[in-house]
Amino acid sequence: MNIRLASFLLASLLLTASAAPIDDLMAEAKTLADGHDAAAAVARYRAAAALPGADAKARAKALYAVADLALGKLERLDDALAAYDAIAALEDLSADEKLAARNRKAQTLMRFRTRERAIQMRQVWRDIGRDESLTPAQRVKGWIAVANNAAESSVYANMDEARQALDAALAIAGLGDPERADVLAQTIRFWIKAKDLAAAADTARRLLAIEGITATQRIEAAAQLAGIQFMLGDEAAADATARHVLALPGLADAEQGLGYYHLGLLSARMHRFAAAREAFAETIR
Repeated sequence: MNIRLASFLLASLLLTASAAPIDDLMAEAKTLADGHDAAAAVARYRAAAALPGADAKARAKALYAVADLALGKLERLDDALAAYDAIAALEDLSADEKLAARNRKAQTLMRFRTRERAIQMRQVWRDIGRDESLTPAQRVKGWIAVANNAAESSVYANMDEARQALDAALAIAGLGDPERADVLAQTIRFWIKAKDLAAAADTARRLLAIEGITATQRIEAAAQLAGIQFMLGDEAAADATARHVLALPGLADAEQGLGYYHLGLLSARMHRFAAAREAFAETIR
């Protein structure tokens, strides 16, 4: 027999042999879960995830099933969190799949509105922000999530923590212009929350000075600046800022519609209802 063919057949047999046990355990676990025996199903899924030589994606699937049952049927949050940690630790799983598990852990913690869980959740995002194996775009999302939650949380707000997260985001090496703009947009919201409108306006102008941002980011930043100018009592400047972006060259229809939408909102806030109606009409042309 051709040596190459023999090697291929042997590899195929080994893969089939290693896949069969995990498939069998997964099927047994599903049957148990369907039969409302969640604890036994979790045990089977854990056994499947622990099989040596099993495919990383199959093991991750088993661990996600553990997390789902732990949350939905057994009400064991810590077991679910441990399952997400185990997925993120799988060696042969891609970086994106590991990151997805870490984000799922944070999203799960968000459902439990206690100070302890808020601290845990922000730590997950903080670890993502510090992880130099991730891309700058992935890391910045972790820091922005920390900043947003720390500033806005009704459970455990901490404005100092929010500011530190934003500073850490801006310090990421290799940060692109669009990602830097996202951080600055969050920083504007931070300053508004802190009731420092002058700092918010300065940050908006700093954002608008970045050449490499998208048209949508420029329109949103102009809307933020216009809103701040309105809050500072300068309605003429606010209106001019909102209208200026409508003249940007090369705007797509959706982008122009977004600009008119923000102009409509601003006009309504200023009680210029005729202007608001005209702007909103432009959004659907």
